[in-house]
Amino acid sequence: MKLTRLIWVLLLTVTGTVFAAAQEEGVTFFERTRFRGFKEVLTENDPDLSNNPIWRHRIRSLRVPDGWEVVLYDETEYYGRFVGLKEDSRDLSRDLPRGFRIHSVEIKRPARRRRRGAEPSHDSAERVTLFSGDHYQGRREALEESDPDLGDNRIGVNKASSIKIPEGYRVTLYSRRNYRGRSVELHHDNEHLAETDIGDNAVSSVWIEQDEPRGEPEPASEPAPQAEEGVTLFRDSRFRGRSETLYESDPNLSDNSIGNDSASSIRVPKGYVVTLYQHTNFRGRSVQLGADSENLTGTAVGNDQVSSLRIDKKPEPERERTRRRDRDRDRRPREGVTLFKDSRFRGTSEEFFESDEDLSDNPIGNDRASSIRVPEGFVVTLYQHTNFRGRSVTLTADENNLSRTEVGNDQVSSLRVERARNRNRQDARGEGVTLFKDSNFRGASEKLYESDPNLSDNTIGNDSLSSIRVPQGYVVTLFEHANYRGRSVVLRGDEARMGNTRLGNDQASSIKIEREFYRQ
Repeated sequence: MKLTRLIWVLLLTVTGTVFAAAQEEGVTFFERTRFRGFKEVLTENDPDLSNNPIWRHRIRSLRVPDGWEVVLYDETEYYGRFVGLKEDSRDLSRDLPRGFRIHSVEIKRPARRRRRGAEPSHDSAERVTLFSGDHYQGRREALEESDPDLGDNRIGVNKASSIKIPEGYRVTLYSRRNYRGRSVELHHDNEHLAETDIGDNAVSSVWIEQDEPRGEPEPASEPAPQAEEGVTLFRDSRFRGRSETLYESDPNLSDNSIGNDSASSIRVPKGYVVTLYQHTNFRGRSVQLGADSENLTGTAVGNDQVSSLRIDKKPEPERERTRRRDRDRDRRPREGVTLFKDSRFRGTSEEFFESDEDLSDNPIGNDRASSIRVPEGFVVTLYQHTNFRGRSVTLTADENNLSRTEVGNDQVSSLRVERARNRNRQDARGEGVTLFKDSNFRGASEKLYESDPNLSDNTIGNDSLSSIRVPQGYVVTLFEHANYRGRSVVLRGDEARMGNTRLGNDQASSIKIEREFYRQ
């Protein structure tokens, strides 16, 4: 009888231990090095660790289960510098940049593969992630599946500047909603979308596909890619000191002249992508570069940390397809701007190939337009009165209900039709937006030509704006806090008294500047 009870106790103990271990599986943070002291297990993202018990202790080591990944950020809400880890860290002071303190954490669980076309698993950690800034910085949005309209997402329409793509996925980015407009297909991370065919701040919809699961790798029919000019590693920053040029991937730099854990800067030839790894055999922290970097300290892999590297050629087919599509488009029948008498592109319609100063003698008639189709590459300005006078609105895309625009429904009497690429512009900087410290455009002033996430280090200063001049064709968004956060107001013209706006007087801390027909 005693033996039976003992067996039951042992079974319950073992079962409870296994169950507890399963329950606690996740990334474990420790207050001391070598996985000692107070600990906290996280299984989900945490945008602000100040609400977590571990915050009261300084995190000095962590354990990452096999197949998991943790991304550490030095600001809340996944902003600021970040470091990704796929392995345990016995001492985080060696893996994190100097002065880095963890404020938010993103946890990526092991992904379950799915076949192409199958519904995505919503608990999958492998997500395509869009970033509002270059080099994977700024506001971010992780997508589990295709999205025909980014307007209702945190990243927003026409805001993406870089993208991370998990291995085995391919992503097509579109310049217009519902997978229309210019597009580019990507298979790898891209830290600077301005260098692609779609451009910077131009993504409105995203199509995501996953490749078929692969079995055992087949013998390569072609040799590994070799950089004709060569990728050059330098021992010192700014491309100085001892150097070595590599023409193919290398799993172990310890037997090279540059040596292991010695690279501080790198030159990458045009058309190539280099992935640097912290450990040999392409393991540990990594960073992907498509251009020169004069100081590796600011990257995820860090200075004097490179032990292996991969050299790949940037995929070119999508560029050729885009050029072919453009050539085919030029061969199509002439395309124009179409006005419709009713909303949602219904009723009597008329197509325009050039500007018209008076619609009264046209089939569509005067003060009759309710919707409009604008082909890609066109810029249309609708006017309330003939001869291009009165209230106006500039459009670069379709509008199915003109009552939502500044010109209104059944109000169009003349229109200008222009090709965006042929439109006469002064230069890339344009006229500029002028900020004034006092109302009625008085006091200290400063002219800005591009967006600024923090006005505190500018002449005008933080929380000091009282009036603003906005040239025609510009759209300005002012924000209450730095980094485009807090209350905001959108302006398309001059404002003599900011106190009359939703934002208020002396409240602006950051500003976004955009062009109606040419995005900065």
